Amino acid sequence: RVGLTRREFAYPGDKWRMADAALCFLERCLASFDLEALPGLAEEYALKGPEVLAPLLQHAGFDVLSRILGETPLRATLIAYVVEGSEELDRQPGNAQFAKVVMRALRILERVLAIQDLFLDHLVPVLSEFDSSAIVSTRISQSFLSRIDQGLSLDHRSIPAIGSYINQQLYPELMYLSTRILAALSQSPSFENIATLVER
Repeated sequence: RVGLTRREFAYPGDKWRMADAALCFLERCLASFDLEALPGLAEEYALKGPEVLAPLLQHAGFDVLSRILGETPLRATLIAYVVEGSEELDRQPGNAQFAKVVMRALRILERVLAIQDLFLDHLVPVLSEFDSSAIVSTRISQSFLSRIDQGLSLDHRSIPAIGSYINQQLYPELMYLSTRILAALSQSPSFENIATLVER
């Protein structure tokens, strides 16, 4: 996002097409990162050891999710699109290309909310049991990771912004994603007063 704001484009829409292409890659990485299979690998892991985790650790989704759950520019960018996208859409309601970028950001957020517990509570602790450097080059430390809802909770605008997408009648998917994400966040201990925030 920082690179996009500094770069000049011959056509303004190209900026959002490039952002959409980048988010599309991230979205596909996370969509194909089959963390839901992790609980089923427990028995095989006990028999064969760390090698059974290699497909998960070498998957691009592992790196993407690690960055989103860490204090990284990628996490900040994703949250910025989610939080600031609402006001931007209100300023230019007919900008379908920007709306597409926001939709991708919300789809990524929804996917992260769905799989972050498996990653943080099951996969990352297992990595501390053995030297994973032979499988994955980056060493992951749980102390540098946190749930995406915790990151959202640091910005008081996040819940009102996500809730406001329900009014984007030009883009039904934004309305749908808004509802899904708010439902997921309502289960988070980081948002105990979510009803008050939505009302605000």
